Amino acid sequence: MTISPAVYRTAKRAVDALPAWALRLRPMRVCELPLGVNPTPVDPSSTAHPRWIANREELDRLDGIADRVNLDRWDGVTARAALAESPDGVPLGALWIATGRFEEPSLGLSFELAPTEAWLHSAHVLAEHRRRGVYRALLGFAGRSLAEEGLTRILLGVSRGNEPSRRAHERAGAAVVGDLFAARSCGLTVAALAGSLTAGRGGCLHVGGRVNVRVDPQPSAE
Repeated sequence: MTISPAVYRTAKRAVDALPAWALRLRPMRVCELPLGVNPTPVDPSSTAHPRWIANREELDRLDGIADRVNLDRWDGVTARAALAESPDGVPLGALWIATGRFEEPSLGLSFELAPTEAWLHSAHVLAEHRRRGVYRALLGFAGRSLAEEGLTRILLGVSRGNEPSRRAHERAGAAVVGDLFAARSCGLTVAALAGSLTAGRGGCLHVGGRVNVRVDPQPSAE
């Protein structure tokens, strides 16, 4: 099923206008970006300088870039943020990485991660700095840094209809490994899984107060 960008934006605005307890839903493709194989190339025209946020005081640099929920969950260990700055220190964009486990409370989902996996759950580049290689610089920096720490893949969910995100991650070498449709209303989550996604027990449909999702490793090409 293909969702056009216009339908995606209209549906998202309509759902977001409802109270959070009433309905939240997200159809997404789950993608895998292998680390240490074909690193994301650096755009030679980009002047962005990415780095990890080192402490809570530096989180102030992310005002206007990050949602409050991401600022609150940051701990510098299992919940990290990479910031891209211009040569004169102006913030351009940021991305957010989780390890161990990533909770998506609005959908009642918990993504369980192996020690060699990270979940890329949020990214934002300021509008005036888009199409200048900022996100590619951020993604490449995070991938190289995580590979040096021994991680082997970044996982992420791309909402169906979000074509800019799909294209950006395809260019970086990400491949679709599964599909997930999640809806939550009045404290109950319904999740439909396909591909390499599992949720503890067999079957593709799971219902509960919270659904724990795993992304099984892909078979080796050797």
